[in-house]
Order: sequence, then C-alpha cells, then structure tokens
Amino acid sequence: MLAETHEVDTASFRRLAALGLAEMRSGSLRAGESTLERALSLWQGPIGQGCTASLHLKARFHTFDELWITVRERLVGARLTMGRTTDLIPDIREILAVAPFREAAWAHLIRASYLGGDVAGAIRAWDQATRTLSDELGLDVSSALRQLHTAVLRRDDEAVRRFGHFPAERFTA
Repeated sequence: MLAETHEVDTASFRRLAALGLAEMRSGSLRAGESTLERALSLWQGPIGQGCTASLHLKARFHTFDELWITVRERLVGARLTMGRTTDLIPDIREILAVAPFREAAWAHLIRASYLGGDVAGAIRAWDQATRTLSDELGLDVSSALRQLHTAVLRRDDEAVRRFGHFPAERFTA
C-alpha cells in the first residue's frame, strides 16, 4: 500500500512552507507565522542522516535542508516585522550555526539587536558578518546589507525597522 501525498511529512512540510511564504508575501504575517510554525513542527532533523544515498538523492536531501533554513529565516523576518527583537537572537544564532553564509540571517541578527536597543550588538553582528563572508568566501557583503549597516550607524530606526519588510523582502533563498 502506498502512502497518500498528504500522509508524507516531506510533502506536508513543502506544502505548508509554500503556503506560509505566500501568506507572508501577501501581507498576512500572522497567518504566515502560524502556517510556518506548523511546517517546522513536522521537521525531525536533517533528512537522510546515516543513509547511503546516490548523489541525486543527497542533493534532494540538501534541498530540504535549505528549505528548512529558509522557512526559519522567513519566520524570524516576519516576527521582526511584527515587533519582536532580542528574543529572536537565539533562533537567529542557531540558523547562523548551520548556515553562516546567509546574509538574510545576518541582517536579522543586526536588526534584532538594534531594534532591541543593543546598538553595539548590531555593529558586532555586522563585523561578524563581514568577517565570515570575507574570510571564508572572499566576498563583500551585498549593497542591501551595507545599507542596513548605514541605517544602524545613522540610528535610523525607521529604515532598520522596515528593512526587508514583507511583501518585498530583499533576501531570497
């Protein structure tokens, strides 16, 4: 007997992730937050750990891991937009621990620190982001992240608050 599509966690995760991201893009942040939380509740860790798999299958596993990170990033972004700040920092740090090269997560860390009243922490996060991207990849940060840094230095609360605001989020996965 074959399982129905809705009975497979990966299919449900993908469907809920797509729905939640669409809700957020349309401006329904609370609905999107709830939907993404449901998607993440299905996640039981990286797919295929300890499994012998072909390169094709390993690539599919990696795609799910990337989607999981994207869902977590977007959820944090929505929560920042809804006014949460420093309580999100542990989640952001967890994302950066597994994906240190994602500028969206660095932007979230800078915003959460700054909007939570820790300007020095926001500047430290900027320094960490530029070092990580430069030292590990030899890359400069994007112009969008530089604009965020400038807004922090200018103490432009409104620019920091609306940076990456849905529906036109600046960073994609």
